[in-house]
Amino acid sequence: MKKFEDASAAAITVKTPVGGFGIILIGNEVSGFGWETPPLPEAEPGRLSGQARRFVEELEEYFSTGAWDFSWFELPRPLRPVSERALLVYDYLRERVGPGTAITYRDLGRATGIHPRGIGSIMRANPWPIVVPCHRVVGSDGSLVGYAGGLERKGWLLRLEGWSGGRE
Repeated sequence: MKKFEDASAAAITVKTPVGGFGIILIGNEVSGFGWETPPLPEAEPGRLSGQARRFVEELEEYFSTGAWDFSWFELPRPLRPVSERALLVYDYLRERVGPGTAITYRDLGRATGIHPRGIGSIMRANPWPIVVPCHRVVGSDGSLVGYAGGLERKGWLLRLEGWSGGRE
């Protein structure tokens, strides 16, 4: 994981039954997040305010109940470039594939005009897991395939949200 030079950078880990979910903070702004916690000083949860506090609270709520509402959250600038095609797919997922549902790589490809293999590459590179719900993309037969966070997490997230379709 990239090392941060900013002296105000810190991290906080939200504990889940399938491992820690790390959040990178620069001051009181969310700078990045994912299934790894970077080697940064640990932020004190009680000192968070504004967007960072709300984001952590929403994640804790999500990981305990499956209640998902990150529509208010403006995605932070990613550490590496994201293509326009990828942004199109990520927006589609955020806006049209809600909790408790899933979409196949093929159907997501048809909806966005991108080949299913390209969808797989875009999902693998998602810099905003959970908020851009790439875990809701499944194989054409409903099976759990391809999740950068691991298939155990993908299955757990889908069950948490109430998804009952497909095969694991």
